[in-house]
Amino acid sequence: QEGEIKMKVELLEYSQDAVGNIVTAARGCFASNKQATYEENVNLCKALIKNDHSPVEFAWAMFRISGISRACANQINRYRHTSQAQESMRYVDAKGKKFIYPYSCLSVADACQDLVDTCFKFYSRLIKAGVPKEDARYFLPLGTETQLVLALNFRELRHIIKQRLDKGAQWEVRHVAMEIYNICQDKWPWLVSDLEVGK
Repeated sequence: QEGEIKMKVELLEYSQDAVGNIVTAARGCFASNKQATYEENVNLCKALIKNDHSPVEFAWAMFRISGISRACANQINRYRHTSQAQESMRYVDAKGKKFIYPYSCLSVADACQDLVDTCFKFYSRLIKAGVPKEDARYFLPLGTETQLVLALNFRELRHIIKQRLDKGAQWEVRHVAMEIYNICQDKWPWLVSDLEVGK
């Protein structure tokens, strides 16, 4: 059985009128003040999404992602068109932090635990010896738990979901992408209605 996932994704802030923002940007390109129903505006948004047009960037969302490994955070940090604030191990003491185990290592978890314990004990020893946290962190495993706040526009949001829900993506970042997708499906179903999740 796969390990227990403690990861959590929370929607913190977002465009209050995402459809309106996108439609206003799109119609501005044509100097159009057309009055339309909400359904017509949603259909326009879907057409813009289908053709990957830039007005989709005028709506945004901000998430808190917690209980992930720094390895997972590093994958999310690769996206250039996002704003991110990650928990800093320069300031935060790693003592008491959890370790995120890859599923593939659970069969040898005892041996992994010994190594992880050694790393954390050595980290604590360095701190007690007066080594700054910013230097002691060099000896922490990449599986050390972290959290980050992620803000991005809807175009990049779709890009991340599509890439990280692919079956070739790493398991932990797939869990993050699925949680983000579920939030979008609940809040803005028109934004992700064309994505073939799980296929």
